[in-house]
Amino acid sequence: MNPCRLPLLLVLASCSALSARRESAFFDVRAEDDRLAVAVESALRGLPARAAPARPVPIEARWSDTACSDGLTSSAGVRLSVDPHAGPDRLRFLVAHELAHYDLPPRARRLLPGVVQEGLADLAALRAVPALRDERLETYRLATLAVEPARLAEVVRLDGPSAAKLCADEYLAYTAAGVELAERVERAGPATLERLMARAEAEGLALVPLAWFD
Repeated sequence: MNPCRLPLLLVLASCSALSARRESAFFDVRAEDDRLAVAVESALRGLPARAAPARPVPIEARWSDTACSDGLTSSAGVRLSVDPHAGPDRLRFLVAHELAHYDLPPRARRLLPGVVQEGLADLAALRAVPALRDERLETYRLATLAVEPARLAEVVRLDGPSAAKLCADEYLAYTAAGVELAERVERAGPATLERLMARAEAEGLALVPLAWFD
């Protein structure tokens, strides 16, 4: 299992009060305490400018009991489990990643393979926090080398919830494959995702096939 995901689920299932709050036209942050609220607000301020949403993005943040930070995102908002020892760049990376998931339109969440969605989110975070890019890419490389090619071919076909249960190397290799696919989409042009989704809908497919990203 992704070593951060179980602690995240336990934290989010807890009843710890969200006693601190920071609000703006863009975000509504509720956090376990004022220190965490300030940290999340600072991470948000360090991200590239965003268009004002129809309503502030709801963000809930709690401290993690482990040396892991992670997040879960849905159309209802963003939920964070934050390592108390995480530096500002790592928290900013996590927030950027989860906001990229949040910003995906419902149609894209429905039609794009999980690995592509994960890749788009991590690519957005890499660009938002360039100080972590080299370290993150090296982590991707080492994790991918640790996974047998036949196993990786299976892994990349998993949806997001299933991928969250992978071991650390497999999850990172999954993300690395997603980033590569996301970069291919970008190189092909801004209309590529729309074209692929429209084709899948026209052919009555539940998902855009991974083979179409080659």
